[in-house]
Amino acid sequence: MSDSSHPPISLPSHPLHLICIHGLGRTSLDMAILAARMKKLLPEYTVHNFGYPTHAGVISDHSDKFLSFITSTIPEGAELNFVCHSLGSMVTRATAPRIYEKYRLNRAVLLGPPNQGAQIARVLSRYKFCNSIFGPTLKELGNPSVPHSTEFLQIGVLAGSTGIPVGFLPFLPGDNDGLVLLKETLLEGAKAHKKVLVPHPLMPFSGKLAKMAAQFIRSGEF
Repeated sequence: MSDSSHPPISLPSHPLHLICIHGLGRTSLDMAILAARMKKLLPEYTVHNFGYPTHAGVISDHSDKFLSFITSTIPEGAELNFVCHSLGSMVTRATAPRIYEKYRLNRAVLLGPPNQGAQIARVLSRYKFCNSIFGPTLKELGNPSVPHSTEFLQIGVLAGSTGIPVGFLPFLPGDNDGLVLLKETLLEGAKAHKKVLVPHPLMPFSGKLAKMAAQFIRSGEF
């Protein structure tokens, strides 16, 4: 006799995957703690931590590597979700239109994304030594040309903010996370945008942001 006191367990009809992707000058090691937290917070998801050489090439080159990683690692038809830091947000936005026909694109959380371009990147790219360290992507981040991709993904933005006109980096004009201005994180068509008192470099290591990211992946809200 079946036990009617317990409702049947509803399993997803397609495998659930979440990919973490790091920012400029970082490696997959910088997202390792976040990836581990996402595994605990979202145990039904298979979590991946994608690494790529950010100094080699421009966003389209990074997108090529990301595309290759996805298609060689995750079976077609799977649901894809993303947690992206900084440049990783641009790479994900550039890649979404290239894979939406093969995968079920669901949600992406962008941590400190320079969606409108980053003033600090425009300043630093004037100096040869900065370009030699960060590569051609640095200049591109000053005025990135990538699709919004909000028609393919529900996007939630977590933007570092002090809540006052002076940001974490005082010489930048306006509230900022220490690298990206609050206004530069705005993205037309994004489902959610929330300010958080976390500076840009520490975003991948914040337990609070990991919980917020997991909540958005599950519900579409922070």
